[in-house]
Amino acid sequence: MSEAEPSRLASWRQSVIDFFVRAADLLGMPRSYGEIYGLLYSSETPLQLSEVVELLGISKGSASQGLRALRQ
Repeated sequence: MSEAEPSRLASWRQSVIDFFVRAADLLGMPRSYGEIYGLLYSSETPLQLSEVVELLGISKGSASQGLRALRQ
């Protein structure tokens, strides 16, 4: 991982992710989009796809699709 953070996310970071998950739900977007956006928003450095997968515990396909959709 590029950030020295244990496999469990810090509580402040989880709170940020939860905020974006709720926002995604209100907008009718998949939960994974909110999780990914919240993770990236709370990150001080860019993350690789493999890091997103590991930190969120989501599949590589879900992470790839979510990143692609958010980039658009």
